Amino acid sequence: MPVQQIHVAGTGVYLPDRVMTAEEAVRLGRYTEQQRAEHEQISVRVADDMSAPDMAVEAGRRALERSGHEAADIGLLIHVNVFHQGPDGWSPPHYIQRHVLGTDVPALEIRQGCNGMLTAVDMAAAYLRSKPCEAVLITSADNFSAPLVDRWQAHPGCVLGDGAAAVVLSKRPGVAELLALGQAALPDLEEMRRSGIPLFPPGATVGTVMDFKVPTAHYRTTGASLMEVGTRINDALSGVLKQTLADAALELSDITAVTHMNMAPQRVDERMLAPLGIDGSKSTTGFGRTVGHLGASDQFVGLDHLMSAGRLSSGDHVLMVGVGPGVDLSCAILRMR
Repeated sequence: MPVQQIHVAGTGVYLPDRVMTAEEAVRLGRYTEQQRAEHEQISVRVADDMSAPDMAVEAGRRALERSGHEAADIGLLIHVNVFHQGPDGWSPPHYIQRHVLGTDVPALEIRQGCNGMLTAVDMAAAYLRSKPCEAVLITSADNFSAPLVDRWQAHPGCVLGDGAAAVVLSKRPGVAELLALGQAALPDLEEMRRSGIPLFPPGATVGTVMDFKVPTAHYRTTGASLMEVGTRINDALSGVLKQTLADAALELSDITAVTHMNMAPQRVDERMLAPLGIDGSKSTTGFGRTVGHLGASDQFVGLDHLMSAGRLSSGDHVLMVGVGPGVDLSCAILRMR
């Protein structure tokens, strides 16, 4: 979908100070040398007992300050997450709204896996096109330091890190212009994340440790071919990218940098970069190896890192790629100002 007159006014990131290295995890028996070699993970950020919404507040304040907007300009707040945020029945987005904006505009929550922030960008762009408000604030945060999560073992393709990201989308020119968005879904593949697991009661309510390897292993026993699944996902993502590039009136060679989920470098290359024909040197893989997979925040933490490191110049094009359970896929293209 082509996008007109929607801009990234400012970004904000909060990464906790505590760094836990893969070497330390191996020494503590939480990670194996084989996994360390496969993932090539250097370290992750650990938030300990700082809540995800509090990290989102920090990131949101920074994004708002950088954007040049006042709180009164924000017509919608969207908070994105992939993991539990606090007490049952509580509303994290309204907590963030209270502490960042102090206004009474709508505040929503999205849980769309690792693709959540790009989904929120799509919703925010539509909101800005249809409403008289000037801007939308999107936040994302997760803390995987919970008792039922072992960040070093929960996911077969990455190590989980803690952190938050925020972005202000605006009708005013900012640090980048949003040129195009693309999305697709393969809903029959939702089974991969629940195979062999009852839908009720929820695992967290009965003390089940989060381990994505369990449903994947069971899914194999159903006769499903993970190779065929991977091919379908790659083909669908390639189709989304092709359409998004066309909507932005660009060629793949025009892309300067790519931000994506912080997975193991081999997985990033095999499942995202190579199928899309993207040179690995344009990715944020190296940075991701130092912070971990930050839930839905990876793409915008990566963008903020590229800007802070001086790796982007005026006129550069940034591709953002998201793949979440569902399976849900997104691409977004920005042009830096």
